[in-house]
Amino acid sequence: MSHLYMKGLMLRTSIALVAVFGSLAVAAESAVQSLEYQSYVLTPTEGLPNGLTGRLKASGRSTRGNYSVVVRESQTSQAADAHTHSQLVEAWYVVEGTMTFQSREGAIDAPAGTFVLVPPGVEHGFKITAGKTVRLVQIFSPPGFENLFSERLKLPSYDPGKEIGQQSAQWKADQKDIARKYGAGPADPPTQGQPLVRVPTPGLDRRVLATAEESAGRYTLEELTFAPGKAPSALPKVREDDQAWYLLSGELRVAFNTTEGRQEKILTSGDFVFLPRDTAFSASNPARQPARLLLWQSKPRDLKAD
Repeated sequence: MSHLYMKGLMLRTSIALVAVFGSLAVAAESAVQSLEYQSYVLTPTEGLPNGLTGRLKASGRSTRGNYSVVVRESQTSQAADAHTHSQLVEAWYVVEGTMTFQSREGAIDAPAGTFVLVPPGVEHGFKITAGKTVRLVQIFSPPGFENLFSERLKLPSYDPGKEIGQQSAQWKADQKDIARKYGAGPADPPTQGQPLVRVPTPGLDRRVLATAEESAGRYTLEELTFAPGKAPSALPKVREDDQAWYLLSGELRVAFNTTEGRQEKILTSGDFVFLPRDTAFSASNPARQPARLLLWQSKPRDLKAD
């Protein structure tokens, strides 16, 4: 067999392999971007870009109309003046750094591990100081309001040369029309309640952050910690509820069924998993350190009814 023939065969084989793996990569990227109602895993750098610093991890399509999740990381100043939302339940879990929230009764410091939930109509604002990394998980229920963070960057009044916290009063006013589009315009009149605040509580293996009642019936949220070699008892193999996990620290070995067969992955800090109801899976902690995660549970909704 000639040397030239072998080189041609290797070249054709390489081209074929590139095409195959390229197709697989495109298919995988498509699944990541679509966030449909199916099992999927997203690393910290995956998910649709949202605003300047966010990645969309769960959309209304993937949670069947219950909530959306965006993970943000920023070192720049950000702020929102005191405002209300007519229908939106908005929540934050501070993963790293510190935020300051504003309520009717004053400032609320929110270091890492703090969960803050704002019911509809409740006045609130927040501030992030530049210079230190702040990473947080944002939850919007019902979903849709997350689109504001990208759409507002296209407003004529937006100045890309300024940080979000330094934008003009006109830009802040222009955002309100986008907010109204997603059911999050100002409440009239505002309610007299306060944001719900769950402070960090070291030593607990299970911490309830939001009940179904507090999220307007859309989801429950817990923070779970479990020891090395142990499977979390709160994660049964098959459930009637949808589940989503965000790994805060440690490692988690998870195996689950998909339409393409069974997958097994080692999750690390910042990974996000969505598992629809009736998905068979197993989970365990293979590391020498405890693992912590956020766990959402929800029941699929009729999207046509919302």
